[in-house]
Amino acid sequence: MNISYSSQIEFLHYCSIGDHCLSHVIRLYEQNSEIIKSKNTYNDNALILSVKEKNNDIVKYMVENTSIDLNHQNEQGCALFHSILYHNLDAFKILVDHSQLLMRNKKKQNMIFMICKVGQESFLEYLMEKIQSNQKNDILNELINSIDDLEENCLFEWARQYTFHKNDYLFDLILNEMRHDTLYHKNQLGMNLLEKLHEMNDKINMRPMINLIIHHGNHI
Repeated sequence: MNISYSSQIEFLHYCSIGDHCLSHVIRLYEQNSEIIKSKNTYNDNALILSVKEKNNDIVKYMVENTSIDLNHQNEQGCALFHSILYHNLDAFKILVDHSQLLMRNKKKQNMIFMICKVGQESFLEYLMEKIQSNQKNDILNELINSIDDLEENCLFEWARQYTFHKNDYLFDLILNEMRHDTLYHKNQLGMNLLEKLHEMNDKINMRPMINLIIHHGNHI
């Protein structure tokens, strides 16, 4: 059964305006399940839209009751990434049980890079607790020690956004899980994280993080 353009627009509209629209989302999905494949001009599917607008009843319904593509990506990444970027911890808790945890976006960045970008340790603490309770520390190790397309580890992203989030605790959390080779991996400009922080220290006080890295290195 073909789906009209107007029906797709209506479906995406309900996904993006509020949890009170869950009944309309269910009605349209039950009329034609193919509508779940709808996307807007920004390549957002219904799940990404619902996550961005914090319509978490709709998020929960789609994850548990439909064939929505959880791993569909727009320019920023999949729905799991958007839950972090839009500070939607409740959606993150729903999605983390069903998504591919090692998913990367077009920049080869995984969810830890997103957490570093927004500076929200609550996402990392929940993820670490979830992974460790399932005895999947190898997944956490791979996430923390990933390198993106700029040849940078996730703490470069943390440093890049530091003036906005000022989250030293998150830095410490990640540093404690990061391998020596990842920590000192040089980016495309031939600079490692410690050198980057020294460069930033001319404009903003990065001395506490520099000292943490030196202390961390002394205990490897």
